[in-house]
Amino acid sequence: MAINVEPAGSEAKKSGNAYRKPRLLFCANPASGHAGPVLRVASELAALGFDITFLTGKDFHGAITKFGGRPLLIDDIAPEVMAEYQKMPAGMEKMMYGMERFFVRSAGEHANKVYNALEMMNDEDPNWPIVIVNETSFTSTHPLYLGAPPPKGMATRPPILGLHIIPYIATSRDTFPFGMGLAPDTTEEGRAKMQGARELTKNGPFGALVGIQAEVMQKLGAVNYKPYDSIFDTWVLSHDTVLHMVPPSAEYTMSDVPEKFRFAGTPLPAAVKGDVSYPEFWDEVTSGKKKVVLAVQGTVSTDYNQIILPTITGLAKRDDLLVVSILGIRGATLPADFALPANTRVIDYFSYDLILPYTSVMVFNAGYGGFIHGVVHGVPMVMAGANEDKPDVAMRGEWAGVGVNLRTGDPTPGQLAEGVREILGNPKYKQRAMAIKKENEEMNAIKVVEKAIYDLAGMQALAA
Repeated sequence: MAINVEPAGSEAKKSGNAYRKPRLLFCANPASGHAGPVLRVASELAALGFDITFLTGKDFHGAITKFGGRPLLIDDIAPEVMAEYQKMPAGMEKMMYGMERFFVRSAGEHANKVYNALEMMNDEDPNWPIVIVNETSFTSTHPLYLGAPPPKGMATRPPILGLHIIPYIATSRDTFPFGMGLAPDTTEEGRAKMQGARELTKNGPFGALVGIQAEVMQKLGAVNYKPYDSIFDTWVLSHDTVLHMVPPSAEYTMSDVPEKFRFAGTPLPAAVKGDVSYPEFWDEVTSGKKKVVLAVQGTVSTDYNQIILPTITGLAKRDDLLVVSILGIRGATLPADFALPANTRVIDYFSYDLILPYTSVMVFNAGYGGFIHGVVHGVPMVMAGANEDKPDVAMRGEWAGVGVNLRTGDPTPGQLAEGVREILGNPKYKQRAMAIKKENEEMNAIKVVEKAIYDLAGMQALAA
């Protein structure tokens, strides 16, 4: 269904006989788990006729140009910072280091790029409205929302739409703090535990991050900034509207979510365009003769001893299964001394969206992108993760009923095989996954985003 746009006031400008859609400045962190989902939204909006400028890392500029957008550069994470992060063992220290260097301090590192982009766009046409579409953890737009001076030539800042593509991380009385990997507990005793955990994190390492964030925001002129209990409250609240790009059933139920925070759902898988290079074993995948188990670790984790190798080992004797592993990096291979079982196929890089429709179980390290891929396709999951948000993602999968949470980032072959056996032997996981898939399809995520843009731009969206 198309959306026509009429002006809410006389300030709306015409181009030919039609009112122009507002221009969009997209901003996203230069990492695949952050920029990738936002790129998908941007490409869909470009197809609807929106003029798009996109501020992110160089690795994503080709994709932006391909859909007709204009890429603008922000620097990638410094190699020495990433090297230090990768050598740290999983745990709170590693999480705090990543939060500080990748997100909190990057607000100051990239803020000038946001200002430069807006000033350039305004100089090109000061009468053409702009809406910022921001990945919520891209912190360099937050000062603008929090009272920093507007860009040169602009009387006020543009409206800011947040796209939230990670779990809900702001403080809630109904959940444990982000990072603990614990499910909500609504009993009286459970609520006391959750409150105690919130106090503990506020007065612990996360409190130090709030102090660093306050210093950064002060330097950037964010006169309306106030230190919340958690840096994540600032991330979520520093937008005029926030859309969580998942269906509600993929998130915990909370009674105190801000009014500006809404669920939009996830864009449906894109249609296949152009020539696709299918693996030589593709007929085995599509034949339906064996149930397909997909083992993946995303594009960042390259230690295949974490998920992929133990999954292959644990399922090696299952002649009734076809185990497929996507390594996530072009040119990647498994160790030369690893003997591949007869029921296993491996490919370096391939689209999840193409193989998931044929997949019975996905085994992965509980990255949020993988989780949402499973949700969108109605595929139940076995989840094992220890770093970043992975314990929280795995717990959401367990809570939603779409998978088995192994509650470890170092699963054994036996644990992984048992997780697969549980899912294949109990139809409740597939039934729940399909129910959430249907819920997501009915939400029409791109239409929700489009309407939010028009609302923020002061235009009236009319369904045609």
